[in-house]
Amino acid sequence: MRLDKIIQKILELLVQRWLLKGDSLLNYFNKTQPYLRQEKQTLLEQSSGRIVIYFTFRTLHFLDWFAPIDLALKRSFPKKYVVFYIGL
Repeated sequence: MRLDKIIQKILELLVQRWLLKGDSLLNYFNKTQPYLRQEKQTLLEQSSGRIVIYFTFRTLHFLDWFAPIDLALKRSFPKKYVVFYIGL
């Protein structure tokens, strides 16, 4: 298991150094996709006055678990909750 983490970290560093030219992934997307920042700002403004729920997860397989919760909240309490999924 430890070897997997080491390999993953090496790959991340190589991608950051060669493909992103030393920039972080966030900075890279901010520079190359400026409309994403505006979309994020619009989303945050639309969530004003509503309860915000953050789900953080490490791998995408948890999305299968979170999606039904999100759909149930939207169906049962329309426009009361905003759900953000944050992958680490």
